[in-house]
Amino acid sequence: MIYSFFMTNKRKNIDSKTNLNRYYPLHLWKQFIINSYQVNIRTECIGEFDQYFAKLKKQALIVIGEIYNISALKKMMLPLERDVMLYSPAQVVLLLLSAFGEHALSLLEGCYTLVYFKQPNEVFVYTDLFSQMPCYYTKDSDDNIWITTEIKNLIGIEGIDLCLNSLRESKFFLNNPDKSNIFKNIKRIPSGMCLSISSLPDAQIKLHSYHNFYSKKPLFLSEEQATQIFEELFNQSIMDAIGNQTEISIPLSGGLDSSLVAALANKKVKKLWTVSIGREDANEFSFAQDVSKLLGSHHLEIFMELPSFIQALVHSVFYNEIYDGVCGEIHAPFYLMYKKISELGKTVLTGYGADMLFAGHATPSVDLSSLYERLWKGFQRVQWRGEFRPFVAQKWGIDVRHPFCSNKMIAFSLHLDPNLKIAKNHVKYLLRNFAMEKNYLPENICWREKIAIERASSIHKMFSDYLGISSNFGYEKKDQFMYSLFEKIFVHHVPIEDLDSPKTLKKLVNY
Repeated sequence: MIYSFFMTNKRKNIDSKTNLNRYYPLHLWKQFIINSYQVNIRTECIGEFDQYFAKLKKQALIVIGEIYNISALKKMMLPLERDVMLYSPAQVVLLLLSAFGEHALSLLEGCYTLVYFKQPNEVFVYTDLFSQMPCYYTKDSDDNIWITTEIKNLIGIEGIDLCLNSLRESKFFLNNPDKSNIFKNIKRIPSGMCLSISSLPDAQIKLHSYHNFYSKKPLFLSEEQATQIFEELFNQSIMDAIGNQTEISIPLSGGLDSSLVAALANKKVKKLWTVSIGREDANEFSFAQDVSKLLGSHHLEIFMELPSFIQALVHSVFYNEIYDGVCGEIHAPFYLMYKKISELGKTVLTGYGADMLFAGHATPSVDLSSLYERLWKGFQRVQWRGEFRPFVAQKWGIDVRHPFCSNKMIAFSLHLDPNLKIAKNHVKYLLRNFAMEKNYLPENICWREKIAIERASSIHKMFSDYLGISSNFGYEKKDQFMYSLFEKIFVHHVPIEDLDSPKTLKKLVNY
């Protein structure tokens, strides 16, 4: 897999002055020229590069990240090309684009960015439909174009300004994610969009959508119909996520979402690992243990204390490029779980996304007529905040997949009748009832109230205590702290090793 990428229409050698050599050895980077662009990619095995780069006549395509349903796409395209079963992922996508055009890209499931060199002077950059793999673009002081999947790739490059918007502006952008991002001069390509660059006579940049999940028309189905469709789509989504793996790991809280993923995935693999995280004084271990015993999984528990939390927080800010307090409290425990899971296997499935799609964060008394718009805004905001970014997992050499967030699941769940999401005084009603009626989970797990990981494991309180504020204070101080930490790393280039202990972090970060 190609883990990271950046390219420019300016010839420039990678050297020790950039940030690349600090955290990723230069031998992991491959540099080459396509048309007038210098392209740099990072992969754990340069020999894999041919799987993710393809040429067809004057066209070329690079796949950054992973496409999960390549096998299904190959079978679909057999009538078009008899040898397609032997094609690499990049060759399959290039054939799909050439034969059917960009709208066919909505068939792709995965976490990816595609770079398509259609003509000598034309480049098209496509983001995945849920923006799991971010992609950014900017111009340097000489008006050269730069495109990258990680901002950190641009640290130290002459002529690129990484100054930040103010914290107030940044918070506005989080709530209005189609506007901009934390960097003043760097823009992000939204999900399901294409950035097109025409090089002649002058570089012209345009954005257009090739797919959008938004629709004001609800999907009205009976509960029986909706349950049947959900079961079919969710099982297929889990099968796509597992692929050909015989062993998988699941971060397990003992709540509905992760437990349901574990219950269905358990039937499709030979060995299931489950991992829970918490503190001595606050955790969900008893619920997770109940689910683990029911499924017969190999279960591990991780106890998190302040030093490991701070290290995980700092590294999460750097690798996943997050900058708000809520994300920090969510990413840090997952950083530690992924670190442990890296000893167990390659593929991780999560229950992430169920709350976003099935109104798990709403209250049962919410006005159902406004629910779709609320969920749609949350759907956009989650993408922009970076909650699904893959780079922490990649650091530990694992692939994380979110079955609730496949394209088919999003298209179905996002537009489902609100009366099936909130009913009988319960949010996520359809999921809860499905899990109980099909006997996947015991009743106490099916109808258990949602507790966010940062609250259930007391991470929220630990972070508050560290900053010397009340845990009831909200996130204003935490956001200020995270913003300052982000600025230290990305603007002032402070190495994360100088920041990842409780004592040194407080000394260096002002908030």
